[in-house]
Amino acid sequence: MSIGTRKRGLIAKLRSLLHRIRPSRSESASFDPFIYRSIIDFSPFAIVCTGMDRHICMVNRSFLNLFGYQQQDIVGCKISTIYAREKDFANAVQGRFAPTADPSRRSYLMRYKRGDGSEFWGLTVGGPMLGHRGETIGFIGNIIDYSKEVETKQEFETVRHRLEVALEASQIGVWEYSVPDQGLIWDTQMYRIYGVTPEQFSGAYEAWAKGLHPEDAESAQKNLADAIAGVRPFDCEFRVLCPDGTVRYVRAKAKVVRDAQGKPLKMFGVNWDVTKEREQELKLIEAKAQADRANHAKSQFLSNMSHEIRTPMNGVLGMAEVLMAEDLNVVQTKCVSTIVSSGRSMMNVLNDILDYSKIEMGHLKIELHDFDLHELLRSTISLFETIASEKSLSFELDMEDRIPQWVNSDSTRLRQVLSNLISNAIKFTEKGRVLLSVKVDSQPQNQGYRVLFCVQDTGLGIDQEIHDLIFASFTQADESTTRKFGGTGLGLAISRQLVNLLGGELRLTSELGKGSCFYFSLPLGEATKHSPQEKRVETAFAKEIKILLAEDNHVNREVVMLFLQQLGLSADTVVDGEQACAKACKQSYDLIFMDCQMPKMDGFVATRKIRECIHGKSSVIIALTAHAMETERQKCLAAGMDDFITKPLSKSRLEEKLAHWFPLGGASPTSNTREA
Repeated sequence: MSIGTRKRGLIAKLRSLLHRIRPSRSESASFDPFIYRSIIDFSPFAIVCTGMDRHICMVNRSFLNLFGYQQQDIVGCKISTIYAREKDFANAVQGRFAPTADPSRRSYLMRYKRGDGSEFWGLTVGGPMLGHRGETIGFIGNIIDYSKEVETKQEFETVRHRLEVALEASQIGVWEYSVPDQGLIWDTQMYRIYGVTPEQFSGAYEAWAKGLHPEDAESAQKNLADAIAGVRPFDCEFRVLCPDGTVRYVRAKAKVVRDAQGKPLKMFGVNWDVTKEREQELKLIEAKAQADRANHAKSQFLSNMSHEIRTPMNGVLGMAEVLMAEDLNVVQTKCVSTIVSSGRSMMNVLNDILDYSKIEMGHLKIELHDFDLHELLRSTISLFETIASEKSLSFELDMEDRIPQWVNSDSTRLRQVLSNLISNAIKFTEKGRVLLSVKVDSQPQNQGYRVLFCVQDTGLGIDQEIHDLIFASFTQADESTTRKFGGTGLGLAISRQLVNLLGGELRLTSELGKGSCFYFSLPLGEATKHSPQEKRVETAFAKEIKILLAEDNHVNREVVMLFLQQLGLSADTVVDGEQACAKACKQSYDLIFMDCQMPKMDGFVATRKIRECIHGKSSVIIALTAHAMETERQKCLAAGMDDFITKPLSKSRLEEKLAHWFPLGGASPTSNTREA
């Protein structure tokens, strides 16, 4: 039962009792106070009577129990004694205890005071007492303790006010929908959300539906209908068109109230404006699209840069390699070696940038295969022995006996990481030694070994404060403009990413002035059983190969021809794709070296046309390209090419390709292609 219903019931009972103990104006008999006494003593309500002087002349037992007085202590006292506030008493004197007061019975809430000083709320129905001639002879009041109801109401009001504040702060609008008559009741925030005034909103379902965005109207109304039908909860988002032309995104949730038979009666729900969030999402989506476009442009730039640098470097390094095979004097040999060394350093910088780009875009993939770990370590050490010797450094490999010879991982990326760490160690060490130690980190498992690689030096060391920083991209330990050592600042960043891809973590221990140790532990799978006497891949190839070279750059064309000549081979040459198609369709070639970028017709189109022309004849087409991105490789294979060589081209890689596709003895080459 609600507070209001209980209050109305109590007031009715109080008035009924007052009517029974109050004589009417038409009574002719004299008023006898003892009649009042006999009636009020049996009343369950607290009753107090006063004379015209506003002194208490009569109370009942219920009054004494409620107020905590004895009869002799309260009778004769002023009525103000039981009022908690003087202001309330003054108002009562003027409005209720005056001779001219309205004789009708009225109810009111009043704050009363007990004999012990405690206060309570009392619900009172009172009025004047009349004599036999209808004159006012006193006043009577019926009082019940209404404190619990008032406190409950106050708590309810407190909760309501808190909820209103919370809703206002959160800008959530509350609504009520009557299912039978389709009427809507909105609070103030709902009008703000929809950008309308109460006068502009009729409160009908159609008025809400009319304000929905045309593209969202059907789905929003269906969600509402499904919720009423019990198909699913009402929880959706839609756009609304405000009268000022703006579009707002609104999120809505509601619950359906049903009767005992399950019939929907009402929906109580909330709306809140999510326009800012959706606009922010749209901005983020656009920002991501712009970033993707920027990444694509960057990738295209790197690809073009790779092509533009690799094309002339192919001529520089190719011709230098040809010269190295000639009978040169000491000075000439030194000059050519310097050219080769400088060219390779430049290519290392370019490869670092390309590798970083691949890692950043998630395009760099690990290719697992079996390889000889002992051979990889020895050959890696041999690459740096001369450089270490020139600086009078002790350079050693400490490999534990338990290290397996044949393992499964990505040898190319492992070699790249070790080479980078060793190169840095030698670069930053002026005296002392550099040590590569390799140990088994854990016992062999079902899936192979875990091997610990450490590169230690006695060089400059790295300040503890920048240990993490040096693994960041484009960051070096010495950032000054007078720094002694060069580099892109990408080597360690790339190495850490590669180690992560291989299943480990690159770490560092170092002390300034006392050297550094870079170490990582990798899982190395078990390789297929190999004979300890197994040799490196034989590079001998059949000499009777009919070759066509399609290359528009005359320097690169000459480099390839000189390499082929040194390998005992020759080739026909063309300078564009159209000539390549004409030659290949007129006569049969065992091998076609196809440059990808040529005038008139590029290598991709030329390859497709040649494949159509020769109808599956066994011509091997190997791409020659200055692009080194993975996308270029896929593009070559998709065009129908069999293999892929990046520039600058070396004689050794050319020889490997020939041995792969035309092995000595006529054995069939392996079916998989590989990037050079």
